[in-house]
Amino acid sequence: MKENEPLPPASASAARRFWTAALIFAALWTVVPILVFPNFRLDIVEQFFVGREWTFGSGSHPALTANLLDLVSRIVGIAAAPSLTAALFNLLALWSIHRLAREYLAPGPALAAAFSMFGYWYLFQMEGTRYNNSVTLDAFWIFAAYLAFKAIETEKKRWWFAAGAGIGLGLYFKYTEAVLALVIVLFLIADPDKRRLWRTAGPWISTATAFLLFTPYIVWLMRSKFFASLAYAAGNAPRRAGWRGHLLAPLEFLSNQLPLVLPPLFCLLPILRRRKKSASAETAPPAKDAAPDAWKRRFLNWLLFGPLLFNLIWSALGGVYLRCDLGCHIWMPLSIWTIVFLGRDTSPRPVRRSCGVSLAFDAICLFCVAVLVPLAPLFEKNLPRYHFPGRSVAALAEGVWHDEYAEPLPWVMAEPWTGGALYEAWPWLAGNVSVYGRDRARVYSGPSHSSWGSLDQVRREGGLFLWTPGERDEEFLGALRRDFPALRVVGAFTVKPKSRYAKKDVSVGIALIPPETEEKSRPAP
Repeated sequence: MKENEPLPPASASAARRFWTAALIFAALWTVVPILVFPNFRLDIVEQFFVGREWTFGSGSHPALTANLLDLVSRIVGIAAAPSLTAALFNLLALWSIHRLAREYLAPGPALAAAFSMFGYWYLFQMEGTRYNNSVTLDAFWIFAAYLAFKAIETEKKRWWFAAGAGIGLGLYFKYTEAVLALVIVLFLIADPDKRRLWRTAGPWISTATAFLLFTPYIVWLMRSKFFASLAYAAGNAPRRAGWRGHLLAPLEFLSNQLPLVLPPLFCLLPILRRRKKSASAETAPPAKDAAPDAWKRRFLNWLLFGPLLFNLIWSALGGVYLRCDLGCHIWMPLSIWTIVFLGRDTSPRPVRRSCGVSLAFDAICLFCVAVLVPLAPLFEKNLPRYHFPGRSVAALAEGVWHDEYAEPLPWVMAEPWTGGALYEAWPWLAGNVSVYGRDRARVYSGPSHSSWGSLDQVRREGGLFLWTPGERDEEFLGALRRDFPALRVVGAFTVKPKSRYAKKDVSVGIALIPPETEEKSRPAP
């Protein structure tokens, strides 16, 4: 089918069904988390305080994911921003899967391929409102892959430019996008039919576009000399010692990918079963509009297995244990590949069953979130973070500051603090004060994470230090006093979670760091 040719009736009908289902579920997954989650999860709290800085990067990732969250929150408010922004990226990913599937499959099977990935995307909402760099990477991974496919297929310059832009922007979400670029380059080198494209302008247009788009980030890295996120990307995963580590680490990675792989495969079971002998061949339409060219099948293999082999080799050579999220991008084309290579019956009935199973699975996930999240403190030994009383803690902390100073709280920090420098840990308490507080205090989480601040700046402007009281209080408070000699411990406070099922109250210690050089007026009595 030509690029600008009108969609045939079957394809147009499938497109309408796709958008109807995708928009309904996107709306539900935006609204339900707002209603049932009292507090954000850890990674969203981080995205908020990083995004407010409008920097290029933090100590873990490029900051475009966080910047977009801040932008959306300024429009719709913080309560709706994470789930709405995640829903928009989910729609981009599902649209890309559907469009790429149509390059291989007839309208019905292509719709089943897209629907089967609904559960893949939304299953993780069971943890809480999910918006982080993995969500944005996954969306731009399959989006850029689709653009690259169109560039290779059409050999038109505008598609090559678009593919390069997709990869260049994807790098701003997570460095892992570079693996997709590597896979596409290797495919163009290895494929006997497409190797000739290197003699055309296309691949070079994509390369130049991606490089130019990412150049501002490279310049910022050189000028700021803030390479912490590169170090995090290269070495944040734990390692297994000895020869067993090199053998077991890849097996562990494969095993923890099962939660990602099983939902779409389960939804595709009606298509994967062998057709019954009594089925009429005349009523069963072909699985594809036309058998794809050989290079298309090879491209799909590269797209799925190239990143998988990259992760397995990385894990095996270094004995590196890769957590589940480090494989989430790999499976974006899984449903397409499964139907193309393993599909046995793509007649209307099994296709309809597959679509129905997919939508039912996602509806069940949504129902479980709505019912189980409010009851979670009943089953958890420790209070789940999405039930943490963040608003109450923020009000408490800002009250302590405003009892001393009339101006807004400038900085907030959190435990642990050892050896005069922050230990690498996410500032959960400080992040909640920044997100939910009226003063929108900035978070300083150490020199290797906060590219936007320094100890000297905190000393000059002052702020609060928060921690969970425990046995090591004197140890890290002593280390903290070496950096902030004027530190004054205000006290330990108890905050009650709003959930009726919470088993324990939340304890918060607060210390005040008076500003060094700036005289702040006290509030009028």
